[in-house]
Amino acid sequence: MQIIRTLGVKYGYNEHIICRKVYELLYSKMFFKNLRRYMNKVYLNTKGCCTYKEFLLVIYINIAQVVLNNNTYKNMLMPWNGAKTMKELSNEEFFISILGLSHRKINYQILYNYSSVIERFSLNVNTLKKLIKQLN
Repeated sequence: MQIIRTLGVKYGYNEHIICRKVYELLYSKMFFKNLRRYMNKVYLNTKGCCTYKEFLLVIYINIAQVVLNNNTYKNMLMPWNGAKTMKELSNEEFFISILGLSHRKINYQILYNYSSVIERFSLNVNTLKKLIKQLN
């Protein structure tokens, strides 16, 4: 539903909550059913995704706005020198982009808050610190 909201709701996000929710519910089922058809006919043959889940993630990464320390980027790739694909991002860059989805301040404290995630995915703390410094 967030994809539908991102694509279709420009104005009135907070003012028209009930209308927005009805819109999201009605259009989500229709949109995603047809999106799966589109993926099966066109996208798999040209872009190389192999599952619907991966296809949705590619779309989301390319439309999800992130805010990193008061800088707004139109998608999760843009903060990192305009990377064109996920393959061009390091795991550390992607991690920072994910943090930007919540529009929180990105600082060294956040590394402590997410230390278990950093450890689980073997992210390089020094690289994360360099990226955070670049954002400031």
